[in-house]
Amino acid sequence: MSLVQLQQLFEARKGHVQTLYERRQEIENQVRTIDEEIAALEGRNGTRRGIRRPSGSTRRTATDRRVALAQNKKSLKNVAIEVMAGKKGLKVGEVLELVQATGYVSSSANFKGVLYQCLYQNPEIFLPQGDGRYKVARAATAKVS
Repeated sequence: MSLVQLQQLFEARKGHVQTLYERRQEIENQVRTIDEEIAALEGRNGTRRGIRRPSGSTRRTATDRRVALAQNKKSLKNVAIEVMAGKKGLKVGEVLELVQATGYVSSSANFKGVLYQCLYQNPEIFLPQGDGRYKVARAATAKVS
């Protein structure tokens, strides 16, 4: 292939890519219009599940990938207090198993880390035993019950 032929091939592909970008933009505009119609019929303010992008923006953001949050009747802290009440001292993994056994649901990819933060950030409720175990304070069990 000559240099001229390679340049022509490159320009043709570049043009095709540009056509695909334009087509994508048109489809995104159509979807946005449909979302606005749905929102109007549902009585929402025109946003799609709380996601707002600047007009003309095609870039996906982290907010586009939101996951529905789990709805639990009690907070993680209260569930942890309940399952740990009366126990000598439990490691985070043991508390995790007990919390999940109650039916508590989390959408976190690292639920054990979330539970650890809950225990660590409440030292007046979850007493650290120094060996990686936590014990719940008696006063905390009285408040929850």
